[in-house]
Amino acid sequence: MKKQIIVSSLMLGAFIAIALIQYRSPLGLGDWPAFQSAGRALLTGGNPYLAHVPDGERTLCIYNPPWVLALTMPFSFLPLRLGWALLNATSFVLMLFIIRRLGASPLVLLISLPILYRATWTGNVDGFNYLSAALPAPIGLFFAALKPQNTLGLIAYWAYWNWREGGLRRLILTFAPLSVALAAGFAVYGPWYQMVCPFTTSAHLELFPSGLPIGLAILAAAIASKRKYLALAASPFISPYFSYASIVLLTVWGLIALQDLARWLYRVGTLGLESLYDRRRSVVDQSPLQTP
Repeated sequence: MKKQIIVSSLMLGAFIAIALIQYRSPLGLGDWPAFQSAGRALLTGGNPYLAHVPDGERTLCIYNPPWVLALTMPFSFLPLRLGWALLNATSFVLMLFIIRRLGASPLVLLISLPILYRATWTGNVDGFNYLSAALPAPIGLFFAALKPQNTLGLIAYWAYWNWREGGLRRLILTFAPLSVALAAGFAVYGPWYQMVCPFTTSAHLELFPSGLPIGLAILAAAIASKRKYLALAASPFISPYFSYASIVLLTVWGLIALQDLARWLYRVGTLGLESLYDRRRSVVDQSPLQTP
């Protein structure tokens, strides 16, 4: 109980600190104006996918499935910069929770703080997206689908293990809720991917398809070792489009991998020393000098 209180207090402190830093920072608002505009359009009976926001030489809009607005709507009622700061702070705290759940030690968590800050300043829903890794697959898929370019490896990981452990029936049952929700979204809004603003960030297309061999190798390691963080690390290499957060977080997944490798080497080394000690003890016990 005491540990939970301490952890909750630290999380709350991190939320308040990041919100204040972000609110007073000179950083741009990233994608947040599009989410706020879409949320307000939905409240007034409009189509959130037609709520385009001019932003200099580009136009902002949302590409995510409709249920993303259920997560961003509470922030949409707030002034623009305050909503952006609170959304980023929420993403930051969710990221801390997720990487801890995926096995990060307190040291890795501490080293990751500036990395997570960089990954969550863009006014997007990456924190909610990565929360999928801490949830059961049927629920997690809804969060994974918010930005599949971040979580495509995790989706493939779930598909493999559900098929492996329960066959086609379990695979269908796991993915059925998401499929129904997507169908309902298309029924209400039509193919929203055709309504969104022009795609202008061509730099985010450069890893595909040349990165596929790397991504598939990492994904194979994730499946073999049952490590979800490796499945997430594979995502930017196997997705046709990678996001800013997915690239920044490669450092975090790499740190957890190094931590796991260090733990494995420690266990192997310890077992090796114990085995050597036991063999030497056995030799000494069998020596004629030890007989009465």
